[in-house]
Amino acid sequence: VSTQSTGKPAGRAMNNDRQFPSECSMFDLSVMDQDFYAIKDALIEKMCVEECSGLYQDVLLGCCTASMIMDTVLTEGLENLANQLKELAIEKFGYNEEEVNGMFSLYMGYVTETLDMLRDPTCDNGVSYSMVPCGGESMEEEGMCAGMSGKAKRKCMKKSMEEEAEEVEGGEEMADPCAGLKGKKKKKCMKQQDGAGEEGDNPCAGLKGKKKKKCMKANEEMA
Repeated sequence: VSTQSTGKPAGRAMNNDRQFPSECSMFDLSVMDQDFYAIKDALIEKMCVEECSGLYQDVLLGCCTASMIMDTVLTEGLENLANQLKELAIEKFGYNEEEVNGMFSLYMGYVTETLDMLRDPTCDNGVSYSMVPCGGESMEEEGMCAGMSGKAKRKCMKKSMEEEAEEVEGGEEMADPCAGLKGKKKKKCMKQQDGAGEEGDNPCAGLKGKKKKKCMKANEEMA
């Protein structure tokens, strides 16, 4: 038995003027008759289809879902409620304590495993989802990726972080030409820097990054 989430004829699913394969909105409900791990495996397989990830991010894993999943107070409240129901079943209804404890441990384990999976939804094939609670990420923090969503936003954020890392690395190289050296080599480099500042005859002056390092290494070998 399959159902289509859009309720529309087979074709291409639409969301925010974007199109996705119609298979993205089709779900095989027969898996619901199986055990927890079969359902979990089927869900992971479905959510890890890269072509559908944008639709699932927008429709299923938006900020409202993230707010509930990331709410540890809500999780603790659920655990407390489960414990109260367990005590009620044993004390008021006379159920076997060992059986009740086993049943509640089993199902709370399922809940915990599901929440852990949803808090960091990352697939082995690289598909991942952003779980940001409502109000947890400002437009300023998103920068050039503001207004994007789904796969496009994840690619943009990744590129932005890589560019920031390159800028930091480049800045460190220019700020300290002796960065990365150790022991005697670093002391010699620092001494050369001090001497160059005093004598004003540094042949590597004006160079930056790798070129400056190469020049400094050549000077060390000539010294």
